[in-house]
Amino acid sequence: MGTTRERLAEMLKQSRLDAGFKTHSALARELGVVRPVVGKAENPRNPPPSIDTVTRWAKATHVDAGPLVDLVERCRSGNPEWFVPYVRAESVATSLRLWGPLLVPGPVQTRDYAQAILETGGYSSAELAVHVTERMERQRVVGRAHITMALDHSVLLRPLGGPLVMAEQCERVLELAEDNVIRAHIVPYGTNIGLYGAFDIAIGNGNITTNLNSLRDVSSTEADLAEECLSAFDDILASALPRNESVEYIRTQRDMWKEQAA
Repeated sequence: MGTTRERLAEMLKQSRLDAGFKTHSALARELGVVRPVVGKAENPRNPPPSIDTVTRWAKATHVDAGPLVDLVERCRSGNPEWFVPYVRAESVATSLRLWGPLLVPGPVQTRDYAQAILETGGYSSAELAVHVTERMERQRVVGRAHITMALDHSVLLRPLGGPLVMAEQCERVLELAEDNVIRAHIVPYGTNIGLYGAFDIAIGNGNITTNLNSLRDVSSTEADLAEECLSAFDDILASALPRNESVEYIRTQRDMWKEQAA
């Protein structure tokens, strides 16, 4: 199947040839651009062309611009290919269910906490900046969708980024929980549930999209997987502390990290 950029290059080339433009120069004249613009667009080793370019390309070659624009956006995204469907579902979701057995889920992470996680991925400085920005853009769902988040108690004990970063992250979760922007529940020590790995569930527009991060990263709209995840989340909530006790636990961890950071 190839990478997203390779698929974009192939679609652009095929649409040009199907429309009767046998050379790059012929299509370039139609688009009103120099020949290298067309050549680079069809070369997957180059960055993707602009949305304006592919939109005019689609008009000139009589193809639907939608799939081309979609591929350009995917190429430019800092998100991996498998994750794009979930990010889209999350952006329009009316309800989210988030289970974090190891980490605070993405939509609730602070910038420094997200960077502490992502900088272990071996990215260049530029790539890391893109990934962190993408992670922060997911925050837009907070305050719009109904969010229920469950965390294993150990998540707020793990010193990601150091005491100051953890103090700020705990403060973020605490503020959202106290203001009822999200419903936060803590799975207490000794409760062995949800150990199969993290998952998120985005519900909206009549669709349920799941995102799993265990043995393999998967985004799916399959009904049986959605049902399984919803059932698992209900079991996790049933084993978690009530909201008021969960908030008190988060406050305690916030105070602990603040003391260490002082």
